[in-house]
Parts: sequence; C-alpha cells; structure tokens
Amino acid sequence: MRSVFSRSRPVLLAAVGAFLLTAGSCGGGGEGSQAEESAEVTSAGTSSSAASSTGASSGSAGADPAVAEFCTAAEQFATTIGTAQSSTTPEEVVPVLQQAATDFESATPPQEIATDWGVLGGALRTWADTAGSVDLATPDGQQQFQQRGQEFITAFQGPSGTNVEQYLTANCPGA
Repeated sequence: MRSVFSRSRPVLLAAVGAFLLTAGSCGGGGEGSQAEESAEVTSAGTSSSAASSTGASSGSAGADPAVAEFCTAAEQFATTIGTAQSSTTPEEVVPVLQQAATDFESATPPQEIATDWGVLGGALRTWADTAGSVDLATPDGQQQFQQRGQEFITAFQGPSGTNVEQYLTANCPGA
C-alpha cells in the first residue's frame, strides 16, 4: 500500500519543477536556468521513497476518527498540489500554491509526526507567501520564488518528509 505522499511525491516534485520553470520563464533571464536545471534533476531523481516503517503508530484511520480526519486532509493536500501540473503562468501558480499551503495547514497531525508536519508546512507556507509577495516577472522575484521552492523540495525529501510518508503508509488505509 502506498501513502498519499508516496503516490503524490512524483506529482508534487513535477509540480514544483513546473512552478519553478514557470517562474523562470517569466523574465527570460539567464539566472533562472540553473534553478530550472536543479528542479529538473530533483524531479527526475526522485520517483520513490523509503518504504520501511518507523516506530509510528500502527493504528489505522478506521479505529481513530482524528487519524481518519488527518488522512482525509492529507489527501486533499495531495489533490490540490496535483492540480498544479496544469498551472502554466504565475497568475495560475500563485493561487494553487497558496491553496495547497492552506490545505496542508488544515490538517491536524497526530503527535507522532507533528514536528515533521510543521517542518513541511513551514517550508510550504514560506514558499506560498513568497509567491504571493514577489513580482514573478522580475529576475529578483523569480530568484526568491525558486529559492523557496528548492527549500520546500529539500524539506519534503528530507527526514521530515520521510517520517510523514511512513506514518501515512502505516495509518491511512487506501493511501
């Protein structure tokens, strides 16, 4: 059984790459090409994740309504971020990214992964806030947007992302 994050990881990374490429294409500057290459390499290099389980709770969402609610919220986040693949302009990217952050924050994580969920949510919110506050048509705005996107990718691929994914795999039926 694959978790929401496991299933959505390739989609998420492709969406992040698309976001970064979209921002890079707005100004046509040469500086965006390095970030674009980084996003492409990151997206291509990560198609799966750790499948082993840690000491996360072995309870299922069916046994605990709070876990079931969390699993539903995590699935909503994955759905929202998955729609990002069709975003092709900054005008489309910004609201999708901000909605994804809102969906992520709407989930109340179980204590076992609360810190990790916070790390991921913080990186996502920072990226969404940056997207909404910079001019993506300028090289400086593109650079800030790309930097925050890369920070999110790094957090998502790091220990916090792995811990959350393992929890979802173990606790969210059908995930």
